Amino acid sequence: MRTDGPRFTEPLLTAAQAGLHLAIPRTTIGEWAAAGLLHAVRSGGRFQPTMPLVAVAEAQLLHGLRRWGLHGVEIRRAVRRLRAEFGPFALLAQRLATDGGSLLRDLAEPGEPTRWERVIDGQAVLPTVVDDHVRYFEWDHEGYPQRLTLRSYARHGAEVIMDQRFGYGQPVFARTKVRVVDVVQQVLAGERPEDVAYDFDLGDDEVDAALRVFGVAGAEVAA
Repeated sequence: MRTDGPRFTEPLLTAAQAGLHLAIPRTTIGEWAAAGLLHAVRSGGRFQPTMPLVAVAEAQLLHGLRRWGLHGVEIRRAVRRLRAEFGPFALLAQRLATDGGSLLRDLAEPGEPTRWERVIDGQAVLPTVVDDHVRYFEWDHEGYPQRLTLRSYARHGAEVIMDQRFGYGQPVFARTKVRVVDVVQQVLAGERPEDVAYDFDLGDDEVDAALRVFGVAGAEVAA
């Protein structure tokens, strides 16, 4: 896999911005980056973006592992095993979606729903990492990472994506390609959510999802 394209090298979000969009504490993202679990790039200066698309995708998947019960040490061990099998970008590799059974052995009996064992020790059963990977990440015809659907918005019923073909790679609503931060900033500036929805050709539920993900109404929103 080539790693010199903009999805690997162009910083799109700061750790704070990624934390807002992914509903992950900024400190957690910083810890993952310091541990080498995220492929961040060098910043152009303080408070400048460091996370390309691949790093945001990795953070989302790591957050999923944590929500499913893995602790920090366990996540690091799991990532090491996955990278040993699939290479440095294991958390993004299309192979993980098609050949993940080499590490995530199916424990189900015939006729039962698929179950997957924990990659680090084969003892605890987790929801399928592979199915989640397929659901939220999309590859192009060459198998390169292309589009990330943000799980944090999906939980509130809105489809928000990161795709460098739209909105300069910033999180946008999939249907209209309007940047999420533009919508939230309008509400924080005093506009009524229903008026913002009308102006941007969005549903009230989409605007509501964005506000829910950003949390406190007075939160700062970086453009």
